[in-house]
Amino acid sequence: MEKGIHLSPEEVHEVADLIKDEILYGYVNRLIIQAERILDIDPGLTEREILKFVARTIVEYFGAEVASIRISDPERKEMISYGSYPVLMKIVRGNPL
Repeated sequence: MEKGIHLSPEEVHEVADLIKDEILYGYVNRLIIQAERILDIDPGLTEREILKFVARTIVEYFGAEVASIRISDPERKEMISYGSYPVLMKIVRGNPL
């Protein structure tokens, strides 16, 4: 028994158009909307607020449960800033961070 799908050239063209029109258009449109949201970030926000906004955008775009963005200085071996969405609470020795 031969496996696979056998399509005529016309059917292949129809499938290609469907992929282009329905799938790629939706993906590119969603990407453009997210990029526009990022470009609309208020420059008056603090660095941490901007990172939280970007993390929220990542969660919404990918349908993730959580996103965390951390910026560190490798020379000083310390974290400079971070943002997460939703806001995460980490307990270290009984103290929330």
